[in-house]
Amino acid sequence: MARVAKVGLSYFPVDVDIFEDDKIQFVSAKFGVKGEGVLFRLLAKIYRNGYYIEFDEDVQLLFSKHCGLERNDNVTINVVEELLRRGFFDKDIFERFSVLTSKGIQKRYVKICKDSKRILDNILPKYDLIREDCPIIREDSPIKRRKSTQSKEKKSKEEK
Repeated sequence: MARVAKVGLSYFPVDVDIFEDDKIQFVSAKFGVKGEGVLFRLLAKIYRNGYYIEFDEDVQLLFSKHCGLERNDNVTINVVEELLRRGFFDKDIFERFSVLTSKGIQKRYVKICKDSKRILDNILPKYDLIREDCPIIREDSPIKRRKSTQSKEKKSKEEK
């Protein structure tokens, strides 16, 4: 029986200079380590899901609880609003669909799938921010494999 295809990623790359990015520096300046923690947990949740997450009030409440934040603590929504305002997440897609994603997230997701030779699910057209930038591997397209050097002929020891 074939193994079920994994949804999302097991890891995601983080640049060593991520804290030098102005978008992240504003989150750090306004919310401190709580804001940075929320950001990294959001990225982990996004990449675990693939390249986006739906982020409505219910998801936000459960996410905040999972982060160990108080119910009335608005850190999560404030961090998301700051990241949207600064362009870390795509504001248009969030306003239209309540979805957190970005061009950078989608590019990294596609690159990791290509590098690991995974079949890449199509990025949903309504969320696609990279269509012109990256060719998308279709699920129905075969993965190109090198020709095997192993012989498939049966040769008995007696013939030698």
